[in-house]
Amino acid sequence: MHWKTTIALLALTIGVGAYVSLYELKQPTPEERARRPLEVVTVSPASVTRLELALPQAAVTVTRDGTVWRLDPAKVLADPERIERILRSAAPLIAERTLDSASDAPLDPSLFGLSPPIGRVRLQADGATTALLLGEKTAVYKNRYLQVEGQPEIFVVPPALFEEANQPAEAFRDPLLIRLDPWTVDGLTVAAPSGTLSLARTEHAWSLTQPLQDLADRAEVEGLLRTLGEIRIRRFIDDHPQTEGSASWGFEAPALEVAIIRGTPAVSTTLVFGGPLPDEPALVYAKRSDEPPLYAVAAQDLEPLRRDPHGLRERACFQFSPGLVSRAEVTRDGAAWVIERVDSRWRTASGEALNTERVEEWLRKLSELRASGFEDDAPSDLARYGLEPPYGAIAVQTTDRIEPQRLLIGSPVEGSGSRYGRIEGRAAVVRLPGSAAGFLAPLADEAAGPQGALQDGQVGQKGEQGERPPEEVAP
Repeated sequence: MHWKTTIALLALTIGVGAYVSLYELKQPTPEERARRPLEVVTVSPASVTRLELALPQAAVTVTRDGTVWRLDPAKVLADPERIERILRSAAPLIAERTLDSASDAPLDPSLFGLSPPIGRVRLQADGATTALLLGEKTAVYKNRYLQVEGQPEIFVVPPALFEEANQPAEAFRDPLLIRLDPWTVDGLTVAAPSGTLSLARTEHAWSLTQPLQDLADRAEVEGLLRTLGEIRIRRFIDDHPQTEGSASWGFEAPALEVAIIRGTPAVSTTLVFGGPLPDEPALVYAKRSDEPPLYAVAAQDLEPLRRDPHGLRERACFQFSPGLVSRAEVTRDGAAWVIERVDSRWRTASGEALNTERVEEWLRKLSELRASGFEDDAPSDLARYGLEPPYGAIAVQTTDRIEPQRLLIGSPVEGSGSRYGRIEGRAAVVRLPGSAAGFLAPLADEAAGPQGALQDGQVGQKGEQGERPPEEVAP
């Protein structure tokens, strides 16, 4: 083939490829082409800052105030979930179909309930306003006719927009007393006549600060915060109450007062719960410090907030993921045994290979070890609990912490199967399940040795009381 012909064919191939990549590949798919003519409104819900509704049951206007929605003109909190559902139905709004209209015989909007319209929805976004006119139902599927104000087309749209928007004004009010994301809360105080409970968060850990100081169980605290965030407003009493009435609401000696600290810089919001309503004693007055309205909530919804501080204490003896452990040391009666992770394999300090699967199982069980109770919050004599010196100790080093975590295991609790223990970094003497001593047992087995226990594949090893079942195996 002549070289000029070759060059011409090459140029043609490159040209075709460029056409495909620059034009054909950027063209919409058949599905997208079928969908595009039916897009009635294309604004994004996140861009909408104002929503006006004029429907048979709804005559409301809501505006976005920072991160919250408020009902005009009272500026009370609106239900963000309902607003979000309306916006999802309207922006973007996809029609089921468009009615055909000839240029010489345009469709008459009055025949579809659009002149005048049955309802009107106005969306304000990016400085522009889009008005949607809602008409009668269609003959099937409860769909409705819709027209964009100022445009001739008539669309058939799903019923969701009309049904979500056509609600009484009170349905647009936020039904929750306060909306909480547990991850955004940095402090919580619950004050009742019987006492005060205070919690504070530092990074990812929660601590009790009143009436005692100790590490708190994160799951328990988050559960408490979720309970607080689920309190529903049962009645809207007064949007602009006069402060002179606070005594009659029971706020001078509140039944409960909750302070929530959020954000940087820290902002505190206080919820005050007063006395019962005269006409409905099952409800009590409630108010937020950052909003004017006076509400009523169910008295029974407050009971889960009256928590025993001991029930919020962290009971886990260790805070680690087995996959992050790099070293573990077990001591008993002055003898120590060390295991280390080397290149994803576990070895003894002297370099002997261990059964990695068995070690990982031991670490998993250790990570699940929990205190069964709290014995002494301010111990003055650790020796009486067998903790100075301790009967045994377990230290775990992880890659995400500088210092190892240590658990001291003391003497048996008289008359029970428990043992005293102490979690390093925390003041209290705790009660440990009797199985905690099983993690030390292999060090007492001089015949087999702890390495042998992990190498020979035996299911059980001798402990203090003889044979132990598989679930108590320790390295």
